[in-house]
Amino acid sequence: MARKPPVQGDLIKVEWLDIYEDPTGNPEHAKYYTRASYGIFWAQDSDKLVTTTTIDPDGPQNSGWCCYPVGTVKSIQVIKRHK
Repeated sequence: MARKPPVQGDLIKVEWLDIYEDPTGNPEHAKYYTRASYGIFWAQDSDKLVTTTTIDPDGPQNSGWCCYPVGTVKSIQVIKRHK
């Protein structure tokens, strides 16, 4: 059975690739890091995934948000569906 994609309001876990810099290290050991972030799914298009961590009662204009370039996103997991 196919998983349903997230919809606005779902709590999600995003695994994404983060750039790591070591200014004095050996380039032979260069690597990136996988990070995990949790947020409320807001929107996704071909370029970006947007989540919010706050939804204020006065409306979305007061909400904080995170923007992930889709090329850095490894996976999205729905933790809890919005009612």
